[in-house]
Amino acid sequence: MSIASTPVPLSSNFLVPDATFFVELIAFAIIFGVLAKWIVPPINKAMTARQEAIRDQFKELDDAAPCKRRRGGVQGADR
Repeated sequence: MSIASTPVPLSSNFLVPDATFFVELIAFAIIFGVLAKWIVPPINKAMTARQEAIRDQFKELDDAAPCKRRRGGVQGADR
């Protein structure tokens, strides 16, 4: 009798999902939902505010010294 001819019960097959898989899937969905609803939005808001602040600083820098950039560099760069 060969090994290939003996049927393998589904309970011993690791590819068949059992209750543990579904519990872990539900836990993952809950954690993902909490992160998406309460954690990510404040982080995105802070990052957007920081990007705007940096963008404003660069705009102020460009407005304050437009001739330095046209002359070919920043003062003190040749040191």
